[in-house]
Amino acid sequence: MNLLELYFNPQKYFLAIKEKRYWLLPLVILVVASLILTVVILTSGSLETRLAQLRERNLTPEQLEQAEKMLKGPLPLISGIIGTIIFVPLTILIVALILNFLLTILGITGQYLLTFAVTVNAALVRLPSILIRMVVTLITKNPVVETSFALFVPFINRNSFVYRLLTKFDFFTIWEIILIALGLKIVYELKDKKIYYLIIALWVIYIIVTSFFGPKGATRT
Repeated sequence: MNLLELYFNPQKYFLAIKEKRYWLLPLVILVVASLILTVVILTSGSLETRLAQLRERNLTPEQLEQAEKMLKGPLPLISGIIGTIIFVPLTILIVALILNFLLTILGITGQYLLTFAVTVNAALVRLPSILIRMVVTLITKNPVVETSFALFVPFINRNSFVYRLLTKFDFFTIWEIILIALGLKIVYELKDKKIYYLIIALWVIYIIVTSFFGPKGATRT
């Protein structure tokens, strides 16, 4: 498998996925890259900088005091590493399960391992995003790196619904969503574009709901 084909010739890449069900190495790459990003984010910047970012989230004095105690110890780094190891594979497993169910709406009997392989490999487009975030974080010492529509409206209050909504429209996430739809279309030999409409509609509903009920002041890191 040539990883570059995912970026420059995804049709050929997913045709190979259809034959080989290639997923283990891509998953390992994603987890390792995410782990490196987690370590960079949690170890960059001073304690005061990270506390200042927490103050922007309107925490109570008691919450800030508790946060300061946690930031001074190894717990954030340990929990961040463990969380990444669990969260990255788990979210892909769940997304693949949902996608496999959506295929039944189109009258397709999905093969979970094949759907999972498409989902994992499409997620490899996160690698450029991870690299950008690591470089910018290391240079600026600021772990908040935005790669979404929120870049165009820096003046909006970060506690607002509009800001939270715009952060969900991340350029790399949009790319990943399109690749998932393309991959499923290719491996299941779908003739029309219904899979695109179905996946994008589900994603839009998800980001609207999570923007309404997401924590105030949260930003995508």
